Amino acid sequence: MVFSLLQRAARLIFNRGFWAGKIMGSARFFKIDNTDGIDMSVDKELLEVVLAIKDVDELMAFFKDIFTPAELDDISLRWKLLKDLHQGVTQRKIAEKYGISLCKITRGSKVLKNKDSVVLKVLNS
Repeated sequence: MVFSLLQRAARLIFNRGFWAGKIMGSARFFKIDNTDGIDMSVDKELLEVVLAIKDVDELMAFFKDIFTPAELDDISLRWKLLKDLHQGVTQRKIAEKYGISLCKITRGSKVLKNKDSVVLKVLNS
């Protein structure tokens, strides 16, 4: 399930050119202006690689190769809190459940309030 959601999110990023904000495309990188106002660049080839991986075990191995354990934990936690927020769990209950600050949860809440958010589209589908 997570595998297909990641692939759908990557496909939306690649095909439609947005991710919780505005993306200005170039030949190789997508420049992202996210909801925090921080500009980041995502390598287009990396998105294509993620889309090309069809096996969940292979995708996990790929993620373990390129991300640190802490980065994987952060990504997983972000996804869990976004799902909880989408299901209507209160921010305080999420903070208690995962032992995290309300600031982290507030960022996720802002993402879900953005009607153009890919995360929201994935969770609604």
